[in-house]
Amino acid sequence: MWEGRLASGDLLQEDPDEGSSSRETAPQPASKSDTTQGRRAGRRRGRQQGQAAGEGTAATGPSAPSVSSASPMSRLEGSLRGTLLGSSVALPDMGRVPYIKLAIENLRLEARRIEDRWRSLKQYVTSRIAICMLEENTRSPSPLVIRHWIRRARKQYSRVSGLRAVEAAHLQRVASDLERKAA
Repeated sequence: MWEGRLASGDLLQEDPDEGSSSRETAPQPASKSDTTQGRRAGRRRGRQQGQAAGEGTAATGPSAPSVSSASPMSRLEGSLRGTLLGSSVALPDMGRVPYIKLAIENLRLEARRIEDRWRSLKQYVTSRIAICMLEENTRSPSPLVIRHWIRRARKQYSRVSGLRAVEAAHLQRVASDLERKAA
């Protein structure tokens, strides 16, 4: 389940509580060409969905050396062979990097970003005022406008900060689980 979300980028969505839209979209109705091709289209569509979730055939790197002489990342790649997370990508200045390593780093980075943003009420309110000033292109907002922004930010913080702490902890757990499964 989370591997599919990770592969599709859903775990990287912007903060939905701040008014930006999430990357999840409603299911699209089948086009006329999909419905007229019958079972062949259904089988093909199912295979494409399975591959997107990391269940189909994925490109894999060369076979990993034996566990005793392999680096931890090459062991990760070997234990997840045949999945998206088991394959690797060539990056400039880094060589071949397993997707699992990138996924773990990204999950931890996202958890830290959430923790930093929602760490304290004062910090959150200050950042929201700055964001509102940028969004509304207002260098010198009136005291009334600032009080409105402060009230709105405090209300938002009290409503959402607990959920964000839980979300950050969940992302850390997912990263740890990925590391444990890949070891």
